[in-house]
Amino acid sequence: MAKAVQTPGEVVKTLAAAYNLSITQLAEGIKISPSAARLLINNKLRISVPFAQRLSKFFGKTPEYWIDLQTAYELKELAADKKNAAVLKSVSKAVKVAPKAPAKKAAAKKAPAKKAAKKAVAKKAPAKKAVKKVAAKKAPAKKAAVKKVAAKKAPAKKPAVKKVAAKKAAPKPAAKPAAPAPAPVVSWTPSSDNNK
Repeated sequence: MAKAVQTPGEVVKTLAAAYNLSITQLAEGIKISPSAARLLINNKLRISVPFAQRLSKFFGKTPEYWIDLQTAYELKELAADKKNAAVLKSVSKAVKVAPKAPAKKAAAKKAPAKKAAKKAVAKKAPAKKAVKKVAAKKAPAKKAAVKKVAAKKAPAKKPAVKKVAAKKAAPKPAAKPAAPAPAPVVSWTPSSDNNK
């Protein structure tokens, strides 16, 4: 025989009687109106989380106790409801959906194409190595030719550069002081007037 589930209203009524509380005193204690307290005792008022906290503080039980009590009561009521039973019958169990297979096949088709591309690149690799070898053989000849040309051009450039650098480095002579301007030459010839 299944255990009878106490309703939240029955539990509140039993606790109020144990503490010798009237409906008004119960309402004042949990900060609700007397009409709301009557609804609670008659199972017409649902116990929410904030309301469960008030009841737990007032009666000394945990909020989880009041929430569990309300949940058990609602599940019992739903089990007796014929409309809910009909809806439950129409609900089927969830089934895991397998990932789409075509996506895997497409990836499998692309894989051989990638392998073929890698093989083609691998075949071209020896040809690239041969090109590098030829370039390596030509490189010393190019280096020698460049060195010879640079050696021929270098002596001609160096003295010219040194002369220019020497001219730039030599201190410029100080400017000579200007010579005083010559005094004007006055030519005087004795005149006949002065001899008289």
